[in-house]
Amino acid sequence: MKPPVLTGGLDTAQVLDLMSGDDQDRYYAVWHSGKYQVKEALPLLLDALTDSACTALGGYPLRRRACEALGKLLAEPGWDETAYQQAVSALLRVLDSSDYWVRSEAIWALGKIAPRVSQPELRADMIRVLREFLDRPEEPFEYVIETLGVLDCREALLPIRGFLHHPSARVRCAAARVVFQFTQETAALNILLENLASHNLHLRRCALLDLGEVGDLSVVPAIARCLLPANLRLFALKQIFDRQADTADTLLLRQTIEELL
Repeated sequence: MKPPVLTGGLDTAQVLDLMSGDDQDRYYAVWHSGKYQVKEALPLLLDALTDSACTALGGYPLRRRACEALGKLLAEPGWDETAYQQAVSALLRVLDSSDYWVRSEAIWALGKIAPRVSQPELRADMIRVLREFLDRPEEPFEYVIETLGVLDCREALLPIRGFLHHPSARVRCAAARVVFQFTQETAALNILLENLASHNLHLRRCALLDLGEVGDLSVVPAIARCLLPANLRLFALKQIFDRQADTADTLLLRQTIEELL
């Protein structure tokens, strides 16, 4: 039987062969493994987290891409607890890296994997390490805060509140999203709504996705009229719809979605 051909035009065997090639081949294979869900590549991705190839500026591009690929790969269902244990443990070790962007991608990946992790000890390890990051001077706080939210780490509410006044608007949005998740405070929701009306397109998009994750029906009118493409607004509204209980009054939400289609 021939190996399955993946969407990117390579079959599994070709992707795995590339992992033993030069730096460029390995980089492409790691990217491909995450994008096209090459599950057989998991051991090689874990190995890539300790790759020694370093740029002149001290960065580790293959490690960064391996973190991203692991996040995409293990965010999907179908893995056993051993795979989550291996991946999470490896990503937590990577957080000692001197490369800011490796740490950033690793924390992003942990946030993608966290909903699939049911082992209490593993979730506790993630929380313990990430809470320490909140006290550091310069870290990827956006991903740290969002991942603590995914882990439902309510004991981190007080330090997360402090980031509502962070110089970065994106970090403020992440903090507002999690504070609202934990408390349902209108003031936190208003921060996201203010950024949804920002002159900055990127910030509007980020706020829109945060509002979708929040899942509160009260933001539906603001999403409907915001200055972003209809497909993005539909995506956020679908996120909100998916978070509603069967008994929720979703008439306005359904009408808004129908108008955008």
